[in-house]
Amino acid sequence: PSSTPPRRSASVSPATTRRCSGSTAAPPTGTPRSRTGANCMPADIRPSSSSSGSTRRTPGTARAAVTKAEAVAPQWFGLLPESPCEVREVPAAEAPASPAAYYMAPSLDGSRPGIYFLNTYQASERFRFGSEALAFHEAVPGHHLQISLAQELGSLPEFRRWGGYTAFVEGWGLYAESLGEEMGFYADPYSKFGQLTYEMWRAIRLVVDTGMH
Repeated sequence: PSSTPPRRSASVSPATTRRCSGSTAAPPTGTPRSRTGANCMPADIRPSSSSSGSTRRTPGTARAAVTKAEAVAPQWFGLLPESPCEVREVPAAEAPASPAAYYMAPSLDGSRPGIYFLNTYQASERFRFGSEALAFHEAVPGHHLQISLAQELGSLPEFRRWGGYTAFVEGWGLYAESLGEEMGFYADPYSKFGQLTYEMWRAIRLVVDTGMH
């Protein structure tokens, strides 16, 4: 297998594709994608240029969510990966064309940890309520726990250690989002709302991706 496993990425938030206020027209040219549908959101969870609004989706905040999950994980899982999980910003040159976040698995020789990359490009234009659910999906107890642990299980056949089977990998990521509530991770109702928007997004895609497309 390649020395650099493929990245697992989170697509845009469900809020980016919603149409609100009865309009079915596409947003005007130049409208930031993550602001589409903002009129449907309570004012205090819309993107904000204030310090409190613009600092919610940062590597530091993401690291706090991952640290919280890592501290509790031994109480919920009997086996955890040895590889650590780091949180980094998406490189500036890649950020404008990158998704909201993605996960890169550890290197096969163990020289690089698992990495949760967070896109902070135009952070004030991104909705804040999905930040915790996104961290749990991409890092712990989501992709990092599942993918890193699979790589470390030497007793498994190669195709099970290195194969990235999307239905299982992304299914586990979605389960990790809902597990976040059971493990007591969501800090407030807005963060729980973010997790529910991701669930709604997947339900919509079951219709659109397998039906209309």
